[in-house]
Amino acid sequence: MSDERREHTRHEVWFPVEVEVEDGTAIAVSYDISSGGLLMAAGGRVEIGTELTVTFRVQRDGSEKKVRGRVVRVDKNPQSVDVRWRYKLALAFEEPQPEIEALVRGLET
Repeated sequence: MSDERREHTRHEVWFPVEVEVEDGTAIAVSYDISSGGLLMAAGGRVEIGTELTVTFRVQRDGSEKKVRGRVVRVDKNPQSVDVRWRYKLALAFEEPQPEIEALVRGLET
Protein backbone atom coordinates (compact mmCIF):
# COMPACT_ATOMS: atom_id res chain seq x y z
CA MET A 1 0.00 0.00 0.00
CA SER A 2 1.46 3.36 -0.94
CA ASP A 3 1.65 6.23 1.51
CA GLU A 4 -0.84 8.19 -0.60
CA ARG A 5 -3.56 5.64 0.22
CA ARG A 6 -2.98 5.69 3.98
CA GLU A 7 -5.66 7.24 6.11
CA HIS A 8 -3.39 7.87 9.12
CA THR A 9 0.06 9.45 9.35
CA ARG A 10 2.76 6.97 10.36
CA HIS A 11 5.40 7.80 12.94
CA GLU A 12 8.67 5.86 12.99
CA VAL A 13 9.08 5.17 16.69
CA TRP A 14 10.80 2.14 18.20
CA PHE A 15 9.55 0.83 21.53
CA PRO A 16 8.82 -2.58 23.11
CA VAL A 17 5.33 -3.99 22.62
CA GLU A 18 3.74 -6.72 24.73
CA VAL A 19 1.51 -8.91 22.55
CA GLU A 20 -1.23 -11.05 24.08
CA VAL A 21 -1.44 -14.34 22.20
CA GLU A 22 -3.49 -17.49 22.80
CA ASP A 23 -0.94 -19.12 25.08
CA GLY A 24 0.37 -16.09 26.96
CA THR A 25 2.34 -13.00 26.00
CA ALA A 26 5.20 -12.27 23.65
CA ILE A 27 7.45 -9.27 23.12
CA ALA A 28 7.71 -7.40 19.83
CA VAL A 29 9.34 -4.12 18.77
CA SER A 30 7.47 -1.36 16.97
CA TYR A 31 8.68 -0.04 13.61
CA ASP A 32 6.04 2.59 13.21
CA ILE A 33 2.67 3.57 14.61
CA SER A 34 -0.31 5.68 13.61
CA SER A 35 -3.70 6.32 15.09
CA GLY A 36 -4.95 3.46 12.92
CA GLY A 37 -2.38 0.74 13.52
CA LEU A 38 1.08 -0.53 14.35
CA LEU A 39 3.87 -2.20 12.39
CA MET A 40 6.05 -4.36 14.61
CA ALA A 41 8.83 -6.94 14.45
CA ALA A 42 8.12 -10.25 16.17
CA GLY A 43 9.70 -13.65 16.52
CA GLY A 44 6.63 -15.71 15.72
CA ARG A 45 4.40 -15.85 12.70
CA VAL A 46 0.77 -14.91 13.26
CA GLU A 47 -1.94 -15.60 10.71
CA ILE A 48 -3.61 -12.72 8.90
CA GLY A 49 -6.95 -12.02 10.54
CA THR A 50 -5.78 -12.96 14.04
CA GLU A 51 -7.08 -10.61 16.72
CA LEU A 52 -4.40 -9.42 19.15
CA THR A 53 -4.18 -7.07 22.09
CA VAL A 54 -0.99 -5.03 22.37
CA THR A 55 0.27 -3.06 25.34
CA PHE A 56 2.99 -0.43 25.14
CA ARG A 57 4.35 2.63 26.91
CA VAL A 58 5.16 5.76 24.96
CA GLN A 59 3.96 8.33 27.47
CA ARG A 60 6.60 10.18 29.43
CA ASP A 61 4.82 9.29 32.69
CA GLY A 62 5.23 5.57 31.92
CA SER A 63 1.52 4.78 31.76
CA GLU A 64 0.45 1.96 29.49
CA LYS A 65 -1.65 2.05 26.34
CA LYS A 66 -3.60 -1.14 25.60
CA VAL A 67 -5.17 -1.54 22.15
CA ARG A 68 -6.96 -4.38 20.37
CA GLY A 69 -6.54 -4.98 16.65
CA ARG A 70 -6.42 -7.46 13.79
CA VAL A 71 -3.33 -8.65 11.89
CA VAL A 72 -3.65 -7.41 8.29
CA ARG A 73 -0.20 -8.26 6.93
CA VAL A 74 2.67 -10.63 7.78
CA ASP A 75 6.05 -10.48 6.05
CA LYS A 76 9.46 -12.00 6.68
CA ASN A 77 11.70 -9.32 8.14
CA PRO A 78 14.56 -8.83 5.67
CA GLN A 79 16.30 -6.41 8.05
CA SER A 80 16.65 -8.93 10.87
CA VAL A 81 19.64 -11.18 11.32
CA ASP A 82 18.31 -12.05 14.76
CA VAL A 83 15.72 -14.85 14.95
CA ARG A 84 13.87 -12.96 17.68
CA TRP A 85 12.56 -10.47 15.10
CA ARG A 86 11.95 -12.82 12.18
CA TYR A 87 8.59 -11.33 11.05
CA LYS A 88 6.96 -7.97 10.48
CA LEU A 89 3.33 -7.84 11.56
CA ALA A 90 0.94 -5.06 10.60
CA LEU A 91 -1.88 -4.61 13.09
CA ALA A 92 -4.97 -2.49 12.29
CA PHE A 93 -6.56 -1.16 15.48
CA GLU A 94 -10.25 -2.00 16.01
CA GLU A 95 -10.91 1.67 16.74
CA PRO A 96 -8.78 4.66 15.72
CA GLN A 97 -6.56 5.94 18.53
CA PRO A 98 -6.25 9.68 17.78
CA GLU A 99 -4.38 10.36 21.04
CA ILE A 100 -1.40 8.40 19.67
CA GLU A 101 -0.46 11.42 17.53
CA ALA A 102 0.23 13.49 20.64
CA LEU A 103 1.92 10.62 22.47
CA VAL A 104 4.55 9.99 19.79
CA ARG A 105 5.16 13.57 18.71
CA GLY A 106 8.84 14.32 19.27
CA LEU A 107 9.82 10.66 19.71
CA GLU A 108 10.42 9.79 16.06
CA THR A 109 13.83 8.39 15.13
